[in-house]
Amino acid sequence: MNYAGFLADLANWTEISATNPDFVAAIPTIIESAEKRCYRDLDLVDASVTDTTGTLTTAAGRSFTLPTTYGRFIALDQLGVIVAGAVKPMTPASAGFIDELFPSDTALNTTDIPAYFSRINDTSVLIAPVLGSSYGTVNVQARGNIRPTALSVSNTTTWLTLYAYDLFFSAAMATISGYMRNFGAQADDPKLAITWAQEYETRLVSVRAEENRKKFIYVGTERD
Repeated sequence: MNYAGFLADLANWTEISATNPDFVAAIPTIIESAEKRCYRDLDLVDASVTDTTGTLTTAAGRSFTLPTTYGRFIALDQLGVIVAGAVKPMTPASAGFIDELFPSDTALNTTDIPAYFSRINDTSVLIAPVLGSSYGTVNVQARGNIRPTALSVSNTTTWLTLYAYDLFFSAAMATISGYMRNFGAQADDPKLAITWAQEYETRLVSVRAEENRKKFIYVGTERD
């Protein structure tokens, strides 16, 4: 399914004209709500990226800014410095642990390689020890989950529309059912939105089971 087909399905199931200006204006919100519901409930392999475009120097001290080449990292699974073509993984630790053992923003040794990291906000990571000056500039490998680009007129397909359209459409219908009743009226007639929400939960079970089959239980993994 693609963007045009999705709009046609919405118009058909809701009996709202696809050219209705209020309907057209609501589409981005409906898509955002449906996609976020799906992405938050699913740990998609498709949303996992490995980004090696970030760089680090001694001057950065204990701070590393996460790259956004593929999008903002929602969950960060692994961070590692790339030295001489090899990834040197860092161990996740608390910010307090790092502050206690490595309080300085200045490199202690010219050959130090960061061994620990702690995410402190959406964009920054605390690392330690500070990269030694003998390495100059190094790339950093960041691995984790991002929010895929939203469905739109310029991005006509997504993983959800191609492989889990039933789930995505159920989420969209649960949202638009509230829109059709202006949300407040759901207290008097909530059945349509509830029915689609239940349909979403039913389909979520099968999609999640299929997605889990793509994953392995790795030796040394910290994820279930």
